[in-house]
Amino acid sequence: MKSLNIKLEKNVMMPNKYGANYQDFEQDTIDVLRDMKVGDSFTVKNYGDVSRLRKLCKFKLKKLVSSRKEYIGKTKNDGHVFRIWCTRILSDNEHQKEVEKFEAQYQNKKLHTAGMLAKHETSDTTATNHNDYRAKIDGMILAIAEYREENRMLVDDIEHIKKILTEELGYSDERASLSRGVNND
Repeated sequence: MKSLNIKLEKNVMMPNKYGANYQDFEQDTIDVLRDMKVGDSFTVKNYGDVSRLRKLCKFKLKKLVSSRKEYIGKTKNDGHVFRIWCTRILSDNEHQKEVEKFEAQYQNKKLHTAGMLAKHETSDTTATNHNDYRAKIDGMILAIAEYREENRMLVDDIEHIKKILTEELGYSDERASLSRGVNND
């Protein structure tokens, strides 16, 4: 057995599961944001702060904000900042609806990303026909497969048309490229 030298540390705060949180801001920052009115704006340097400030304003201060990237100098290489505007102040009812909507998104345990199947959707192996399996597959995966099939069919049609032009009309790609590039006046 391997012995580990473990030292217990008491009262160490556990970081937020989803990364940086709006609770990381100092009280003076929160006070400035609380005094912000519709149309007021300010700038921050990185996008991580933008998303944290948006979350803070929406869920704690009852304000909706929008952001845009602004370039500092005359060229894009001079750097950029993100400008954040207060666009709307939410009423208590609107705020409650936003909070409920946010919580509902994370309460839903189904995966809605393309290319992934949830475990509970694939665990049932008692399906007896193709349609039962198809019902278990996420809709985005099916849409991607259908687009790929349509693209393959289009490529096959183009190849068939090229073959007909070559065999029956004596048309070749070399003649087409030459005739487009030369002006016969």
